[in-house]
Amino acid sequence: MEKKDGKQAGRPEDLSRKRFLTGAAIFFTGQAIPFLIPVMLVMDMPGNFKTAASVILFFVIPSMFTFCAILVLGKPGFGYLKGLIVRWFRNIRGQIPR
Repeated sequence: MEKKDGKQAGRPEDLSRKRFLTGAAIFFTGQAIPFLIPVMLVMDMPGNFKTAASVILFFVIPSMFTFCAILVLGKPGFGYLKGLIVRWFRNIRGQIPR
């Protein structure tokens, strides 16, 4: 979906490429952090510390990174990023044979 001026529909006009890539990197890094939980669990640490660190890695860190991505992108930019992700998942879903 492109407009007449060559820009994609829905993309905020004040969102630079650098800002978009920085915000996207922050967002996706935050969503990948929980995959470090198994690495942390095999380390030699007390059980209470592992439990607390797992909760922080699973709940707190992704939320903080998402908040930081919203700060960098702004509300319209984050909405644009979410729209790209939703479109990507819809394309994948359409390619899976039933």
